[in-house]
Amino acid sequence: MASQSTITSMAPTRWDAKVIGRQRLQRQLACLQAPHRCPEGVYLRPDAQDAFRFHGVVFVRTGSYAPGVFRFSIQFTMVDEQLALPTVFFPPILMHPIVEPATGRLNLLPYLATTSDKPGAADPDHPHFVQHLLTFLHDCFQPALLAELQQQWVLNDRMFHLFSADPSLFDRLAKQSATLSTSPLALYDTQSGSGVPGDMDVTVASSEDQPRLDSVMPFEPLRPSDVARIRDSLVL
Repeated sequence: MASQSTITSMAPTRWDAKVIGRQRLQRQLACLQAPHRCPEGVYLRPDAQDAFRFHGVVFVRTGSYAPGVFRFSIQFTMVDEQLALPTVFFPPILMHPIVEPATGRLNLLPYLATTSDKPGAADPDHPHFVQHLLTFLHDCFQPALLAELQQQWVLNDRMFHLFSADPSLFDRLAKQSATLSTSPLALYDTQSGSGVPGDMDVTVASSEDQPRLDSVMPFEPLRPSDVARIRDSLVL
């Protein structure tokens, strides 16, 4: 029979739990590389230094928020040696019924409600959790999901009210968010808080340094010569 000291030593330490958590997230990222696993128009990359933090972007191609290019960040934490439900932030320029205007925080209660029939959708340790979450991030810009939102999930009362009471004004404000997201300042400046993770990224503690260019989902402006080279490489 194993001694009490042996049993104690076999229990996972907090450090071991974090290692296991990182491995589970890496496994989920690997699963996304399989065909048709990552939603169309959604891209994700791990943070350069924090294994529990991901950066991504959603290219919205249809609906009121098209043609928006919305960056987001996903922050995981460990609770009781398990991965907890993450926090998702969009840039505060995004006016959306379930995005908090002051911080850009996305309410995940509708995610849990609309994915309750999907295995692993509520379990961050499940191999397909991130896949389900990315699908929701894609769908939350689409009219079908917007129409299903309930009052108790709302973080932006005005946008929620306008969606049904004044669809035309809702559409104009959504288009304004899309326009801001595709401005040169939002696309190429990673420090301004004008729509990209920078000084407005509330997932970074105020005592920490500003995010590095390699920590966000960066875009670089193309010179005319770059555009010409890409055009020449296309098979028409």
